[in-house]
Amino acid sequence: MLLIFSCSGGGGGGSPTPPNNDGGHSPDNPSIEWLDAVITSDTTWSGDIHVGYVEVSSGVTLTVLPGTAVYFRTDRDYKTRNKGGLSIKGGTLKAVGTAAKQIRFTSSHSNPINGDWYGIGIFDSSNSVIKYAIVEYAELGVEQFDSRAEISHSIIRWNNTEGLYAERSQPIFQFNTLYENAYHEIALEQFNTNVQIDHNIFSKGFVAIHSENSTAKITNNYFENYISHPITLGLSSALTIDESDYVNNLHSPLVLNTDPTGSSVTETNINTSLDAANKPTVDYSLSEVTKLSYKPATEGLDQYSYVYDTEDNTRKVTDKLGQGSGLKFGWALHYYNGYLWRFSIGEGEHGNGQDLIRIDPSDGSFIKFATDDIMNPRGLTHDGTYFWVNDFSEKKLFRFLPPSNQTEGNAIESVTSYDIPEPKLGGTMGLTYANNHLYLVARDQHSMYKINPSDTAAFTKIQLAKEVGNDIAWDGNHLWSTATDKGHGKFTLGGEYLGKVYQVAYDAWAITWDSDNQRLWTLQKTSELWDDNKLFQIQIKTTVP
Repeated sequence: MLLIFSCSGGGGGGSPTPPNNDGGHSPDNPSIEWLDAVITSDTTWSGDIHVGYVEVSSGVTLTVLPGTAVYFRTDRDYKTRNKGGLSIKGGTLKAVGTAAKQIRFTSSHSNPINGDWYGIGIFDSSNSVIKYAIVEYAELGVEQFDSRAEISHSIIRWNNTEGLYAERSQPIFQFNTLYENAYHEIALEQFNTNVQIDHNIFSKGFVAIHSENSTAKITNNYFENYISHPITLGLSSALTIDESDYVNNLHSPLVLNTDPTGSSVTETNINTSLDAANKPTVDYSLSEVTKLSYKPATEGLDQYSYVYDTEDNTRKVTDKLGQGSGLKFGWALHYYNGYLWRFSIGEGEHGNGQDLIRIDPSDGSFIKFATDDIMNPRGLTHDGTYFWVNDFSEKKLFRFLPPSNQTEGNAIESVTSYDIPEPKLGGTMGLTYANNHLYLVARDQHSMYKINPSDTAAFTKIQLAKEVGNDIAWDGNHLWSTATDKGHGKFTLGGEYLGKVYQVAYDAWAITWDSDNQRLWTLQKTSELWDDNKLFQIQIKTTVP
């Protein structure tokens, strides 16, 4: 059975005008009927499509015809966050426009900004294609996991984090124009192989291409007006870069390798003196129906809401730390013995791995300890004797003691590693200790492993009533999660959902329970590039459904 969705307006040439609304809250316009659906049979879209959240099931193809404009629901209220998005879950997306009739994936708001909708997610798909399309104003433009999706001849701009993102995939990115996305135009993180990046134009961003644990061939690309090195890599990446042009950038050289002992770069035929007038041409229109007046993540200009109300009916922020410290965000956090403990991100100062950081919550002062083994910490806890950290890249649990002499630069002690459960499913996420067991969030974030720390091979899998996000913490009676159902979720150890409190800032990556003050601490991303407050102490008032 073939379903055809053809909504208001024809699919003719040129870019359509966005719907006129005064939105912010969902729905943006009461007169619009938003499409919220799980598509279970082959479907075609044409004309103007107004999408809430759409999921494409395994084995199903969603075809988007040339000239189609897909407007995604916008919601800027942190308590509801009922944004639109498109998720390909084992199915196939065929969004193939033409040079004269581009497909447009965009915000429904009349005055759109970065982060207005969630973006396009492609999971377990071997032949999805986005071609002659525009993807703009999303949280993240197009992400792919365990897939081989082609994005070509397209415009990727004004997205709130990355323009294009991949994990454990073999993406093809060619003949695109990517500009003014917040962090990276393209991010390759976690075990991508045979990535093809060729004949793209990268412009006016922070970093054009970033790679971790990935291999890529980067050929015949053009980079201009970058405030950082256009290409960065680390964590055992291998890049081959050939015949790329590099002009008008503030940093030289083209590539910054933060892991020279584990990552490799082969550069040939790099042209650093090409005149900008010789910028490559494209065969599609670069027209901007609406235009963002700033580059996302520009401090003082960015209009996206990164920090929410100090107090609402569910919680109150009682302390903030981190502004001006240089620590920025991170992936793991634990409160122990009067201190907040976390890890560095990107690279450590004292060892071959990430630094362990001890923070005094009374004044934000900190010291760093060296590690050699811990590369990508996602979840930190303490069992009364040892720290445990989950390493997302290494797919291992590390057990260790802090240095007995706790002065800057000393190394952690008694490091032992253990394989995570079901490593073939990918790296796991958050970690906490409760009732003599470790609890480790599974890759899908809909389940967790209960692990015997005396025998880590002995574990049981617990299904969770709701997705828990990146991290969990134990308060002595209940589990708390970084993100579930648009808030910090409260759960039983058996996985039952008990309610939530609203989040305090954008994108919580770690959470812990302050046993002294009986409050939660969260580690927030806010904007990844900013040196603002990242640690928030939260007094719980009540939970809501």
